Amino acid sequence: MSGLLIGFVTAQVLVFVMHAIYSNTTSMLTLTFAAACLVYHTANKFVNASGVIALFVLGFITGGERQSLSTEMENFLLTFWSFVGYLVNCTVCVLAGFFTV
Repeated sequence: MSGLLIGFVTAQVLVFVMHAIYSNTTSMLTLTFAAACLVYHTANKFVNASGVIALFVLGFITGGERQSLSTEMENFLLTFWSFVGYLVNCTVCVLAGFFTV
């Protein structure tokens, strides 16, 4: 339950700040990355809640706000987070290979 609350509160703050820095791509990128790291570690380390659930709630709520972003900003963030996902998948596959050999 705490993970849901942490994710929800962080998402509301993030959405408010996203509207304030609407057109600054560097700030938006930094903000979304920092919020994802912050909510996960806050839930896991300090509250002993599920960081994955908190991160899911954060992504679900902020993902609903993408219609309010410009097309350029939406494409920029989509490209960045797709690249991050690709890096994580590659890292998992490499580590799985190391540990199975």
